[in-house]
Amino acid sequence: MSSSRLIRLSGLAALVGFALIPILQVARVIAFPDTLTLSAISVMDTFFVLNLLIVIAMLLGLLGLIGIYARQAEKIGVLGLIAFLMTFFGWALYAALMWAETFIWPAFAHVAPQFMDHPDQNMLTALNASQTTHWLLFGAGWILFGVASLRASALPRGAAVLLIVGGVAAFVGNGVVGIPDEGILGSLVSVVSLLGVLGLAWMGYAVWSHPVAVADSLAPMVASGPSVADR
Repeated sequence: MSSSRLIRLSGLAALVGFALIPILQVARVIAFPDTLTLSAISVMDTFFVLNLLIVIAMLLGLLGLIGIYARQAEKIGVLGLIAFLMTFFGWALYAALMWAETFIWPAFAHVAPQFMDHPDQNMLTALNASQTTHWLLFGAGWILFGVASLRASALPRGAAVLLIVGGVAAFVGNGVVGIPDEGILGSLVSVVSLLGVLGLAWMGYAVWSHPVAVADSLAPMVASGPSVADR
């Protein structure tokens, strides 16, 4: 399989993965109201299915990030490489957290439901630190990757702007300030952060729908062929 086809397929993976995440996150909000305890939510079949789908979508997104970077690698330079690595590993940490929620939380809920609903302060501190790390890492990565993509102009500029806006919300709202998900302000930060996910989905669509490598390979043939004036 050619490298151009692999890049296109990774663009499709980005489109599917990043487009699914906002839908699944909204489904989680609807399915699990605040009145339910964490231990009760963790043992529900709906919780497992939605979380598993989110994990799969995030893994597709990781594959897609590689294609989004490869599509513009020659134009975004060192800044783009650093931004890609920050985004990739920050997103990988987030996916690991979702994996733990999917497969470890249900077991915890059966064994120690009281501990889950009223956790130790040291445990909360450790969890908050891990969450802050991935928010800061991929939030800053989104901002830098969006800036590098704007400068490169190889992918839609609107997608890069969405990525920057979402990155600022993730970096400041969730990473620096640590605004809780509950409440109007937390919901606003979550919605704005999802704009970055949609920006990546848009980039994935551009990579998948526009086979640049094929077009570029045809250009020399056209240029070297006989012109209309020579006929």
